Amino acid sequence: MKNEVERIGVFGGTFDPPHIGHLIIAEQARQQLRLHKVLFVPAHDPPHKKGQAAANPSQRLSMIKRAVSIVPEFEVSSIEIDREGVSYTVDTLQELRTKYRNAKFFLIVGGDNFAQLDTWKSVKEILRLATPAVYDRDEK
Repeated sequence: MKNEVERIGVFGGTFDPPHIGHLIIAEQARQQLRLHKVLFVPAHDPPHKKGQAAANPSQRLSMIKRAVSIVPEFEVSSIEIDREGVSYTVDTLQELRTKYRNAKFFLIVGGDNFAQLDTWKSVKEILRLATPAVYDRDEK
């Protein structure tokens, strides 16, 4: 895979707790988008969900690591937990770009969140750094 562009899905969220739905979404994205891997990125402090997490960041990081450990193409990045503070997608994508220089990123995001993309920090930069991969979250 030396000259091949690595296709990486970036799946962020609180993961409080992680559940089978997260794994199904990630696996469907992996297959449909022909991703080499899916990075699960638990937020330290999600700006759109202030004060809603029951578990602290290190507990959520531990839970998601256990949840994805059985799928070799799934990895967990502690990038937002390590950075602390408010977790902005643009900052994460910029940092991932320096780590994975030869990669194409796909931002895995629920339709409900994608509909609010205009409220995110530096939307144009997010869209420059990653292709949105939107899934329908049927919450009836």
